[in-house]
Amino acid sequence: MKKIIYLIFDLCLLLLAIIFFIFKYKKVSGEGWSQDKFDKTIVLGNGPSLKVDMDRVLKEKKQSEVYVLNYFAVTEYFKEIKPEYYVLTDRMFWDQNANNNIKNDNEKLFISLDKVSWKMNLICPESGFQPISKRLNNNKNIKVIKVNSVNLIFLK
Repeated sequence: MKKIIYLIFDLCLLLLAIIFFIFKYKKVSGEGWSQDKFDKTIVLGNGPSLKVDMDRVLKEKKQSEVYVLNYFAVTEYFKEIKPEYYVLTDRMFWDQNANNNIKNDNEKLFISLDKVSWKMNLICPESGFQPISKRLNNNKNIKVIKVNSVNLIFLK
């Protein structure tokens, strides 16, 4: 039980760090990163509140830069939103030692990402850059971008 609590805490800290850096640096160098046209940023996960907020998101997405997280690509809204930015921070998305349930969920995620037909930047920590780039190398619409990250490992 302690391990699960530490893992959840670790994931929350990593997510907060990514969100902090997204908002801290308005300008990111590189092709396809012009952020001057947006006044708002929307960050979407795939939790239960997504359905409640979807009408508002659909109304505001044209004036906003939209970031999606984790398993958002397997939701019914992914193709409708067509996000420009996808964030994967948890090593479970590229860890070869993940359990079979996670591997199956990840395969569904990457099959959805394989079908992306619009330009999208996938943001991940440096540790996931190579495995994710290799897995998505057939989709020329997705640009994988690595960010520096600090991993917190809690010992028993």
